[in-house]
Amino acid sequence: MRKFLNPETIHKPVAPYVHQIEITGPDKWLMMSGQIGMDIEGNIPDDPLEHEEILLEILWERTFLMRP
Repeated sequence: MRKFLNPETIHKPVAPYVHQIEITGPDKWLMMSGQIGMDIEGNIPDDPLEHEEILLEILWERTFLMRP
């Protein structure tokens, strides 16, 4: 089964795509797309380290916590 998800805890997609597709069956797969260091309000920090921090938080939440 496939679920197409745009989690409410991260920014809206900036193009016609979904942030993640969850595929379930005997195993569970999570495919992600369009992950950038943009906060929930749509701001991208000037500081590259802040940009990276936001991106890593998004990836952590999506991959390890697996919350929609």
